[in-house]
Amino acid sequence: MLLLVHAFALFGCTGSADSAADTATDSSASAPPDGLLAPGTWGNDIMRFDIAADGSATLAGGCEHSTLAAATVSGGAFDWTLAYTEDLAYVDTGDHSYPVEFSGTIAGDTLDGLLTFSETTVRVTLTRGVETEVGTCD
Repeated sequence: MLLLVHAFALFGCTGSADSAADTATDSSASAPPDGLLAPGTWGNDIMRFDIAADGSATLAGGCEHSTLAAATVSGGAFDWTLAYTEDLAYVDTGDHSYPVEFSGTIAGDTLDGLLTFSETTVRVTLTRGVETEVGTCD
């Protein structure tokens, strides 16, 4: 349960969504070319998604971060499995890492997706060029 509380706090859940079809964005905006996403930063009020030149990426916010080997897109859509880690060293020293699914669409400067933690799904919207200062877990 602690993990779910952290997930909601980190990713700013504004309600649940039932399917990836709910992640549609403005169809008038252009989709990125197929393949690796261009290097850069995407963000919102509490999260930061950094894509490196080699296509690897890190999604971070608060006490949590996730890594991705290759941020690829096809037809403006993505379906990634990230390695999610919670920094809960202040609670115990156990392993707090597990895979999470992140799927959705990218149109123009907007990435809109669903992040699924086990049985909990939250909507995430990130904007290209927003460089959020992500805090640390003290």
